[in-house]
Amino acid sequence: DALPISTGDYLLIIEDDAVMAEQLVELVRARGLRAVVTNGGRSGLEQARRQPPRGIILDVKLPDIDGWTVMERLKQSDVTRSIPVHFLSALDASRHGLALGAIGYLTKPASRAELRGIVESLAPKRHGEAAEILVVEDSRVEAQSVVDLLASQGIRAESAASAGEALAKLEQKPFGCVILDLGLPDLDGLGLLEKLRASPELVGMRVIVHTGRSLTKRETRQLEDYAQAIVLKDGSSGARLLEEVRLFVHHVGERKPERYESPAFSAAERDAPLLGKKILVAEDDMRTVYSLSALLRSRGCDVLIAENGLEAIEQLRAHPDIDLVLMDVMMPEMDGYEALRAVRRDARFERLPIVSLTAKAMMGERERCIEAGATDYLAKPVDSRTLLAKVAQHLTREVPRG
Repeated sequence: DALPISTGDYLLIIEDDAVMAEQLVELVRARGLRAVVTNGGRSGLEQARRQPPRGIILDVKLPDIDGWTVMERLKQSDVTRSIPVHFLSALDASRHGLALGAIGYLTKPASRAELRGIVESLAPKRHGEAAEILVVEDSRVEAQSVVDLLASQGIRAESAASAGEALAKLEQKPFGCVILDLGLPDLDGLGLLEKLRASPELVGMRVIVHTGRSLTKRETRQLEDYAQAIVLKDGSSGARLLEEVRLFVHHVGERKPERYESPAFSAAERDAPLLGKKILVAEDDMRTVYSLSALLRSRGCDVLIAENGLEAIEQLRAHPDIDLVLMDVMMPEMDGYEALRAVRRDARFERLPIVSLTAKAMMGERERCIEAGATDYLAKPVDSRTLLAKVAQHLTREVPRG
């Protein structure tokens, strides 16, 4: 049985391998923290709900319920959803673990140095202090705007105007997270990400990419490997940044005001039953694809991608259990209007919710989308709060088209 421990001053280890659990306990204690071990998913959930820990190290293969189920249930509860979780498993499924909202995923067997890295990611060196954020942005005005936004929520941050300045600051002291613009004067942001990954001291650094530029397929694949999230610079990016910072820099959340609620999502929206829903994103702009995918996956959705209308139809035929489609109107090869009409001709998808996305803020555009077969319509840039509300609405009740 777990010892009575004050909330937040220990790490919870959910692991049925006694040898591995013992190694982790030793590393946690060396960090100046207490450790609680449970060998089952249910007992781990009970412990986390009773006394929320600073962080959780979670195995996937457990004797009762698996780690995926544990993670889903943690995210469903107001008490446990903000607890950072790091997976440690013999199962090579890092993409799935990160999509569920984990801050990291390590595949067994793991070296002692790698295990130490997990503990350090959950227990920062500057124990008891709020994590500082490093904003890497070449525009002094934009950098100060982000720093001020974070400061308004009690989050300390400082800025660097180049990759060189950022690396120098990261060597001087630990930061909880990096918010990175890709357009830097001395080294491209992707190049800086590669340097962070190559450095043993910085390899576990959490990175949120904050960019306004278009992304190629190659850049998108690199970002999937290096960064935890991408936030597009638009009208809702401030709220999205705060949401991502709270997710990846957990002890900032511990210091937030008692009545603080993210401006991005109300409690009702966060509790919307999106978990496990399969959503197809049909969009050719890789920035939008990444942003929408990260947003939906952070809510527990399974996201499929199509880069044009033809691919969207192929994905629907291959996955007829898709619950909802987000479809851009302007796509190559087959545009959204034609794809909508083709989808609606298939009896299986007559009532499938399809939300059109368009940059055309023109009179009659909504009506044109509905006429082609859309269930609903959203104008770009897409506001995260509005998007989640619409997705939840169409997934939880039948809405007449038009």
